[in-house]
Amino acid sequence: MKKIAIIMEDMRLGGPQKQLIYLLNQIKNYANVYFAPINSSMNDLHDKTYGILTVTGTIGLESVFSSKNCISLAHPILASNFPQYSANTIDSAVIKLMNFNDRISHGEELLSLLVENSFSGTIGEPFYSRNALNKKNIKKVADAIIKCS
Repeated sequence: MKKIAIIMEDMRLGGPQKQLIYLLNQIKNYANVYFAPINSSMNDLHDKTYGILTVTGTIGLESVFSSKNCISLAHPILASNFPQYSANTIDSAVIKLMNFNDRISHGEELLSLLVENSFSGTIGEPFYSRNALNKKNIKKVADAIIKCS
């Protein structure tokens, strides 16, 4: 029997811990849902499952590019621009995954949104990104914030 795979991003990188705790508490209510190893390939998971449920992972973006069956619980770009790839609850996500029928490629539209909403600065933890505290980088980030205001 095919199941629904849940992919969790690396929580050490500041992922949404409240969502993780909620998922861990709720997952036991679904016999057809399981946590997939983080190193699973998207193709392998799609071959073995009805679809993938993620919190904010990039696999949600990959799925929009490839018209694959994946629902994101908390990705802001998907929630506001691609509601067919987004849900607010596990219940609604499972229903969407079981009834998914969007086979139209939205890759070009998604790429345009990502480029339009991107900026040249780097936001990150200085521990992981040495460039984060560079004066030129801080100016780029500040300019992007001003642009969004």
